Amino acid sequence: SKIVNVYQDQYANGEHCTGIGDFIRGSLCLLQYGAMQNIEVEFNYDNHPISHFLTQSQTQSQPTPIHPFRVLCYKNNHQNNNTWQKIQQEFTKVIAQNPNCIQPNTSAFAMYTIAFPMQPVHLQHKQSIQKIFQRTPTLNTKIRETMAKMEIISKQYTIIHVRAGDEYLIHRAFTSPQLAINCKKHFIKTGLHQHLIKNKAETEPTEKEPTETEPTETEPTEKEEAEKEEAEKIKDKYVLISDSVELKKQLKRAYPKLITAHYSVTHLGEGVANKKDLQPTQMQAIENTMVDFFLIANAKKVHAFSTLEHGTGFSRQCCEIYNIPYHYTFLAPSI
Repeated sequence: SKIVNVYQDQYANGEHCTGIGDFIRGSLCLLQYGAMQNIEVEFNYDNHPISHFLTQSQTQSQPTPIHPFRVLCYKNNHQNNNTWQKIQQEFTKVIAQNPNCIQPNTSAFAMYTIAFPMQPVHLQHKQSIQKIFQRTPTLNTKIRETMAKMEIISKQYTIIHVRAGDEYLIHRAFTSPQLAINCKKHFIKTGLHQHLIKNKAETEPTEKEPTETEPTETEPTEKEEAEKEEAEKIKDKYVLISDSVELKKQLKRAYPKLITAHYSVTHLGEGVANKKDLQPTQMQAIENTMVDFFLIANAKKVHAFSTLEHGTGFSRQCCEIYNIPYHYTFLAPSI
């Protein structure tokens, strides 16, 4: 037997998928359930716009009435009363109650879940998710070009991810300057502010004038100069990504040291992007969103800030599967 976690724009009863972080989270939970029940687990995103930028899914999904599995989705299932037994009962129940979700000719049960993993995630399960996020050559090229423009190297920069909220990401509301002010307050509180305002003069020792008793240093070779220049390029790099272009501009003005790209991104769920009716601007925003995802995957660490108290799955789950050190701060309205 097999279960397929299907990520697509729309499900039964007109329900839409949620964000890509939720899909990853539910897939990790399903892998744990499959290991417990000795059931094979696969994943499919052929009917979601991200399929334009990732290689083919593991399995070809047939058009069946897939029902989202909402039980226990917004709780941390390895805490409180959410146990192995409870999640086992819930998954088993949803499979038994929805026989029409069995894929024809394959006996695979198609579903969509965003439930939390039940225990710390094993490396094997993280690698299983990494395998389905293989990038197309086009997306690889875009990522390389973006990193080149930013002058950043994989694992040698820190991501600052600010999630402004769905009113900006979905409804394109104007980002109030107050949000940028609030960000700066939290940057100070978390210690990021000091790193972002340091300049070259503050981070390097002052050169001394040579004296009669102090020999002058040997002139560096061209190779040494090149190595020093390269080291300076990658020193203390902070890359800002956000769901609000206006917020990125505001924070860039406050912290010129921040590296960012002023392109638009989009929510990958909530019915924002329909694969059957994508406009060129939507396609570009989806590609930019996937570029941001892989910028996070290549970072050495991530500081995430969100106006949503439960956090931001986009960066949290990316860091989970790629083993990136992650620090989250709730952007409380006032501190």
